Amino acid sequence: MAEAAARLNVSTRTVARRIAAGDLRTQRTSDGRVLVAVEVRDQPVEAQAIAAVQATAEGSRQAALALADALPALQRAYEAATQAAGQAVAAAEARASAAQQAASWWRVACLTACLPGVVAVVGLLLGRAGTGHGADVLSAALEPPVGSEVTAETAVEDAPTGWRPPLLP
Repeated sequence: MAEAAARLNVSTRTVARRIAAGDLRTQRTSDGRVLVAVEVRDQPVEAQAIAAVQATAEGSRQAALALADALPALQRAYEAATQAAGQAVAAAEARASAAQQAASWWRVACLTACLPGVVAVVGLLLGRAGTGHGADVLSAALEPPVGSEVTAETAVEDAPTGWRPPLLP
């Protein structure tokens, strides 16, 4: 029983339990010893473990080889994706710059086209209210110095203090 326990890598008590359960066959010799029949399928607990480890190692080796074979293709795909992303960012930046430039031209065009009309309307309103002098002051205040940028904020800030537009009848 001790040899069977050693071969099966279990305790002698486990061997005795397996004999009692009928899982192991025994035979008594003429001198009183008990022989335990250890079948080949019962014996290789260690061999099964070794085979499992070897299979796992072989699977890992195969996976490593497959990854090594796939690595150049993955590297090319990464580089292509990086290049495409860079091109997309450059195109988006170019479109944003063009849109910003177009918006600036529209602002300048609107201010250029609208400012004389606003001055004329204000002048008419002031003239209609009978304050011709106020129209001259307002026109002079709204005329920007040569070479300066005109914005709505500077036009309002440069207006005469205390001036209010007249109410229309």
